[in-house]
Amino acid sequence: MNVAAATAGRPDARPMPDRFGMRDALIVALALAYPFHYYVEGLGGIVNVSAGDILVAATVAAFCANLLVGRWTAPCYLTQVAVFALVALVSLVPPWLQFSASPAFFDPVPGLAEIVKLFGSAAWMVAVYVLLRPDPRRGIQLFAASSVLVAAVFSVISIDIALQHPGVRQAGPFENENQYANYLALSVFLALILFRRGDSPESSASLLPRLVVPLLLVAILATGSRGGVLSFAAALPFAVDWRALARGVGRHTLGVVAAAGLCIGGLTAFWQANPLIAQRLTTVASGQGPNIQSREYLSQMGFDALFSSPIIGIGYHQFPQYAETLYGWKSQVVHDTYIETGAELGIAGMLAYGWLLVSVFRDAVRFSRDPEFGAARLIIAIMVATLVQGLFDDIEHDRSLWISFGMLAAIGYALEARRGGSTDPSLPVPAGRADALGFRP
Repeated sequence: MNVAAATAGRPDARPMPDRFGMRDALIVALALAYPFHYYVEGLGGIVNVSAGDILVAATVAAFCANLLVGRWTAPCYLTQVAVFALVALVSLVPPWLQFSASPAFFDPVPGLAEIVKLFGSAAWMVAVYVLLRPDPRRGIQLFAASSVLVAAVFSVISIDIALQHPGVRQAGPFENENQYANYLALSVFLALILFRRGDSPESSASLLPRLVVPLLLVAILATGSRGGVLSFAAALPFAVDWRALARGVGRHTLGVVAAAGLCIGGLTAFWQANPLIAQRLTTVASGQGPNIQSREYLSQMGFDALFSSPIIGIGYHQFPQYAETLYGWKSQVVHDTYIETGAELGIAGMLAYGWLLVSVFRDAVRFSRDPEFGAARLIIAIMVATLVQGLFDDIEHDRSLWISFGMLAAIGYALEARRGGSTDPSLPVPAGRADALGFRP
């Protein structure tokens, strides 16, 4: 993404000034509205909507209007999203053109609806990019603080209900335990971003995560989401500042040890108080338990679909009908994003999806290696947590993934604009080697 070249010679190619704090208000509102999810009938099936979708739609509409008149530049990764959507559309064309000879399971409507939903999910990336781009430091801080605070409230409520009704999995405001676990994991890493921003051990930005992270971790356990717990564990090493640990004791060590003690104590106490939840999670190691055998069978059907049409797949979002028609299985997704992508879109879809993920991780790793942007690794942790959960669930439309993409796109724009000598007044110019985004290395 060459932002400097894109904005060269275009003095008006910059975000609109934030009058009356509107941008800050939208960031806070988006973070507060995001977790309120609902399932509604629409687009030929069940659609998962968020209260934040309204704010995203308004932001993207403003973005498109300004894009048309040349005021703003599009975020990176949109090209990869468009290519993936094109592959999805092409996968529906061959049987559609030969409708009389199309497979018995084929129905283009769910596939087209899924493409619309894909662009709706990617709109979150665009909205986050638009809102954070003028000042990623302030924007990420506001989003993180707002999200962590509301997640802490939900965590307290979930833990209280779980203790009163042992064995009942908690879904919070999501109506889905796996999505709730992913949201709580996102909030943990956002809390760690706030921890890095604390100017002193006594600052509110430093104290907040010490108090909140233990609550969030216990709440993740309360969801009973095996994928959520495993994905968080897989992402946690990416959030650790291994260089800081190698340098020895730091000024926050005592606070970190105290927070770790609270986490261990809280998790242990909850584990003992909820034997049914604990039993569910221990089935991961044994390979026996609810849904595990059915998920294995779904995965095998997914591989069969891939082998039957390896180039372009059986058609986007056709697997539920495929499983029902050919195997007599109930209409159900694979519960593995990567197998399902291969089954429905074949090698072409896997390459397109891989291009998107590789592009994002390439930029994230590059940012994290820069001494000014070390906290980008926490955004990597957010992505890893969601992508690992993709082994157990469909995460194409998980908003946390697209939020992390938008954060990286905003950071990339700010970094390249400064390196390119941009005079964009909306971008605060760092002094010397100071942290350009407020992230300490």
